[in-house]
Amino acid sequence: MLKSYAKIIYILGSVGLCYFSFIHTAQSVTFTYNPNATSICYYNLPELAPLSAPRTLVVDNTLPIGAELYHWGYNEFIPNINAYCQSSGKLPTPTGIISMYFFPVTGIAPDANGVYPTSISGIGIKFYFTYTSKGTSIYSSPYATTSLLGGTGNWLAANEPLNIEYSFTADMIGSRFYNDIQNSSNYYLSQQANNAAYSIRAVLVKTGSIGYSSTPLSMSRASTVQVGGLSGNLPVPNVIGGGGITVIPPACRLKTSTDYTINMGRWVHSGPGSRQPGVSLPAYGPIVPVDINLECSGRVDNISFRFEDVGSSPLTNNNISLYDSGGTKIDGLEIVLFYGSNKINADNVSQVGLGSWGETNTNPKDTSFKPSIARFTAYYAQRAPIQRNGVSYTGPVTGKVNMYVTYY
Repeated sequence: MLKSYAKIIYILGSVGLCYFSFIHTAQSVTFTYNPNATSICYYNLPELAPLSAPRTLVVDNTLPIGAELYHWGYNEFIPNINAYCQSSGKLPTPTGIISMYFFPVTGIAPDANGVYPTSISGIGIKFYFTYTSKGTSIYSSPYATTSLLGGTGNWLAANEPLNIEYSFTADMIGSRFYNDIQNSSNYYLSQQANNAAYSIRAVLVKTGSIGYSSTPLSMSRASTVQVGGLSGNLPVPNVIGGGGITVIPPACRLKTSTDYTINMGRWVHSGPGSRQPGVSLPAYGPIVPVDINLECSGRVDNISFRFEDVGSSPLTNNNISLYDSGGTKIDGLEIVLFYGSNKINADNVSQVGLGSWGETNTNPKDTSFKPSIARFTAYYAQRAPIQRNGVSYTGPVTGKVNMYVTYY
């Protein structure tokens, strides 16, 4: 991104889904499935749409691969997904396996690090989940009534503890329900035996060079669910959402809109016939700092300055010309501007590159600007007797330059 700012500097001085339905509410989506006429299953997913919430992230390309850019906790991303089944009594026949799965990014498995791509190149998303509830048999059946899917696509052991965090390295998460068996002829479904609850959190991570875009971040594929024995995937766009996060590069700007006034101090005539006849010309004054106050939201690749002498009679050597209070040119005295050891030409053409600038932003949700100072220096240079209209001059002098700041 290329952006410029302009400023005036005054130099002053003085010489002197068939069997299912789904219901949308403001806060959740509920799928219902009827394995048979006497039973029903529910699959509830909150619709917080965390990726739809408006926010801006300043993402610095100097951050290392794998750096965390933003995160959501379990209560902020997808809290308390829950599924359960129940029947009004003994089942007339066994229902078989009832599965309920959630696919955060349909048709795509994460990479070896568990990262899914997003719509912005260089930014991926990782999901973590934890089970908080699991059904157990009412009748002390030796068979599992609820099975939970692990992060690698494996089914967790029946004695796996709850509240363990797993990362997604497979493409889905969810549960299977089996009939609770009282005896060889009595089969049931119940909320105690057939339930699962889990929550998902997420982290945005840097995966490569950021492709900045005005289009907000979204998932590369839609989120879907599978319910019961139905084929196909059912879209749930508002569970994760998208389009709320804008990713921008770091920027720099001038900290204040006030023009700068630099006091160069007093200069005493030098050279033959002056108060300092023993000082040969050209004579140079002490170095005066010229501090330009910047502020940056991160580290930019390059920042450059351009200066323009806006006096009525600019100097051919591209130094800064000086004038009396009425705007009449003062000959023989000028201001030389430097950055480091490099002389700056105030010709409105020459660019002064300062290189990369600002501090790396390690907290992208912090969009604030931090102060920074670019230090230039200036000094008087007397090359001839100081005169106004050919007459020796003593009194105040002023020079004026426009300053342009560009970052990219």
